[in-house]
Amino acid sequence: MSIKTLVINPGSTSTKIAVFEGKEKLFDTTLRYSTEELASFGWVMEQVGRVPEEGDHFQAEGLDVTVTQVEHRRVLEIQVRVLEEPEEKESKSRDKREKENKSKESREK
Repeated sequence: MSIKTLVINPGSTSTKIAVFEGKEKLFDTTLRYSTEELASFGWVMEQVGRVPEEGDHFQAEGLDVTVTQVEHRRVLEIQVRVLEEPEEKESKSRDKREKENKSKESREK
């Protein structure tokens, strides 16, 4: 009985896959990644500092980012939320306080 071996060679722009039975190659293929896939993966990986995993979370460039789907070391999906500017937060807080004060004053009357 001969042994079958699966070989996976992940690279920076493609992944090579082959199946051997002994020394005989039974199958091989190359999976190539589009520029778009590579660009988003590279940016996410740069922010996380390693190969991203589902659930990884970071904030960068005014964005709140969560990695929601990873397959075979590739980021397939991220969730992105635009962070509020500090001025917007301050304005909303001030509006909320004013509203609460008006509500409190009307209850006291």
